[in-house]
Amino acid sequence: MLDASQVLIADLNTHLAAARVGNRACDVANALCGELVKVGIDRGGRCGYPIDLDHPSDWGERTVLIRPADEIVLQPDMTLHFMPGQ
Repeated sequence: MLDASQVLIADLNTHLAAARVGNRACDVANALCGELVKVGIDRGGRCGYPIDLDHPSDWGERTVLIRPADEIVLQPDMTLHFMPGQ
């Protein structure tokens, strides 16, 4: 039986390790997806989005999204909400 809490903790740590200035949003998403595939989970979709007091996220989310197709380079002071288990 798969222990979901341990998988999610490992995935969050993978996210945090990949979420570095200079990496692309897709690098972070692909790091997570690679870990999930190892335990037989095909997540798909976005796994994070930006949060900010000046620009709160909205349904249009015209900024960086942590998903395999997003090529935006992470910049200093970006604040992201990760959702590896959703």
